[in-house]
Amino acid sequence: MGYEWTRKMVLAMDKTLIAGNILIDDKPEITGLVQPSWEHVMFSFAYNLHITGKRRIKEDWSNWKEVLPELL
Repeated sequence: MGYEWTRKMVLAMDKTLIAGNILIDDKPEITGLVQPSWEHVMFSFAYNLHITGKRRIKEDWSNWKEVLPELL
């Protein structure tokens, strides 16, 4: 996504506490204190390929524009 996206990124231990529209994460199941407000978009790795029903970003980010057209 490029350097300009670093200002739009948030790092947190409990991701459910962060408000937003989309969470791009490789963790198969996100847990925390609250019900998340965002959609979980999977960042694909071998250990999470068993999860279905979610949009997926490839390991090399080559398909992010197709997966997340609303960010263009």
